[in-house]
Amino acid sequence: MKPLRFLSALVLFVVSMSGAFAALESRDLSACRVVADTKRKENILCIAVSPDGRHLVTGASDERVRIWAVSDGSLERVLTDLDGTVYAVAVSPDGKTLLTGASDCAVRLWSMETGALLRTLKVHEGYVYCLAWSPDGKKFASGSGDKSIKIWDADGTLRATLYGHGFSVYSLAWSPDGSKLASGSLDNTVRLWNTETGALLRTLKGHDGTVFGVAWSPDGRFLASASADKSVRLWNPDGGLIAQLNGHTGIVNCVCIPERGPWLVTGSDDETFRLWYTNGKILRTQPSPSGPVKCLAVSPDGKSVYFGF
Repeated sequence: MKPLRFLSALVLFVVSMSGAFAALESRDLSACRVVADTKRKENILCIAVSPDGRHLVTGASDERVRIWAVSDGSLERVLTDLDGTVYAVAVSPDGKTLLTGASDCAVRLWSMETGALLRTLKVHEGYVYCLAWSPDGKKFASGSGDKSIKIWDADGTLRATLYGHGFSVYSLAWSPDGSKLASGSLDNTVRLWNTETGALLRTLKGHDGTVFGVAWSPDGRFLASASADKSVRLWNPDGGLIAQLNGHTGIVNCVCIPERGPWLVTGSDDETFRLWYTNGKILRTQPSPSGPVKCLAVSPDGKSVYFGF
């Protein structure tokens, strides 16, 4: 299989329910070409891209984590030592350690190089729905159906447990300077936490549905939240609402903000992903090749968006 040719500034890759790995390459983003097909039927629930942009990690309903080569869509490794649906994956900033969270309530640490299981952390009392590394890679956070957020050292030592949400925690994002952690929940709120003290700084209210995704802008000037109420909201670090982005006709499952470019991308149950300017204007609406868009990740250079459905 030949490597993909980059025909435009924005190249979008797809991982689908059937295991297909496809690419939207045309200038108007209207064409889709499958470049690899694993002939599997697992539901892709989470995606992460390695810091060097060379690998894509997916977690699925079949209790497997797969590591793919971005260059040609080939499957390089399958991690099988799990015991439940995989809801979250996250690669450390140095690219060495992979985190997974699953329905067995455990967080697992893996070697990205060898695929070896390094440690299993069974502390949560509910499904682990989300994971996020701190920007310096010295800590990570996990969010769970037990309503808690836990902050860990990179080696898996538990440092703090944060309580405040009334229901399951579905999304997490560290601020670029590492001083704040944003969390989204089934209680319809976004909460901001001090990562050093664990103190709750602010509770952002306004969504009328579960907050499934949160993401900081690269400069830390605003936070985006994606919700079951079909909207995306932009907030300033003080909790003020900057804008509400309307356009999706279904649950908004995920939001990502690239390192470069004044835009963000969202995925929805309305079977589209949308590119938005940060002023709230829709840059482009693109139908997914098949089904609701459940998860998103942006390449380190900001030129590629990966999504699963």
